[in-house]
Amino acid sequence: MHAFRCLGTILIVASLALATDTFAQDTVRTRIPFTDTLDGAVDMSRFLIEYNGFLPVTMVITEPALGGFGLALAPIFLSQKPAQTDGRRYPPDMTAAFAMYTANKSWGTGGGRVGTIIPWGIRYRVFAAYADVNMDFYRDVPYVGEQRIGMNMRALPVLLQAIKQVGRTPFYGGLRYTWSNVKSSSREERFSEFFGKSELDRTTSLLGAVVEFDTRDNVFTTNKGWRAHVDANVSSTGLGSDFDYQSGEVFLHGWWPFSTDWVSGIRVQANHVWGDPAYYQQPFVQLRGIPMMRYQGRVTTVVETEQRIHLWRRWSTVAFVGAGRATASWETWGIADTPVNYGFGPRYLIARSFGIQAGVDVAWGPDSFGWYITIGNAWIR
Repeated sequence: MHAFRCLGTILIVASLALATDTFAQDTVRTRIPFTDTLDGAVDMSRFLIEYNGFLPVTMVITEPALGGFGLALAPIFLSQKPAQTDGRRYPPDMTAAFAMYTANKSWGTGGGRVGTIIPWGIRYRVFAAYADVNMDFYRDVPYVGEQRIGMNMRALPVLLQAIKQVGRTPFYGGLRYTWSNVKSSSREERFSEFFGKSELDRTTSLLGAVVEFDTRDNVFTTNKGWRAHVDANVSSTGLGSDFDYQSGEVFLHGWWPFSTDWVSGIRVQANHVWGDPAYYQQPFVQLRGIPMMRYQGRVTTVVETEQRIHLWRRWSTVAFVGAGRATASWETWGIADTPVNYGFGPRYLIARSFGIQAGVDVAWGPDSFGWYITIGNAWIR
């Protein structure tokens, strides 16, 4: 399922200077406002709020594991939540759809929604898609060494999640359910024995518990605050899965401002699977500049820091560096390879009212290079 999280990388369409009379009620409102009333800069906030608009976006998929380049169309609707009587503000509801195609002939379509039910204090996520993905995996071949193996996966994933706020605290707890059916085939028959027949057509029904702590001041481009997440998941034949396995994830994201122009961020993450997961269900090192699935194992850990510096008006820049490990168990974690990534990229404040910055990151790994279109923070999950 990790592979499909990266299909949502998006870029705001540059040609937003559109004119229309559809929305006009008088001579003052003859054009959709794509400028900010405060500084006159290009901004999407008024269109999103006053016209119930959407981010007309082109998804640019730059993941090396998916061919390095791809395009998709995706309208993203944002619904701003009103401030409460106690002064609290809630993240906007987001609804999106997408259809994508990449250079290695991967394609997919789907949609989802992230929102808050304020009276119940519940944050929810709903997502469904279909994807036909060509992706490379890596395995050690006796007497040969590490080999890249091309696989085709036809996947139908569905995700449902709901977590409830505990009183007025920043703690949340709830449940997640993931169902997926994945049919796989190897594009290189000589390596087909590395994947068992039971892994090539597999239905998974995964039920999990989720606990979160969230004090971020903005869910898109955070300037201060923390988000801690823990989940534990079980896949069993009793739930409708073909095989039994368990997985767990822990991550911590933190931001703090050193000054009005400098925000420092830290990310720490660990994943573990037990039992009998399929080859694509094993976690992998998730870092910009390192292809998906390049470093896989039953245990993975990642640490990364990002520094954001304000330059001028709406423009900022980020620089980041990180490292990760993937291994078969915690016992061998200390001797595992440690791939390192680093990179940088510009940011532009595209929607001031929502605190959304957008930009392009360029990143290097041990033996690869990638560029990534980012809206908000690259660590958004």
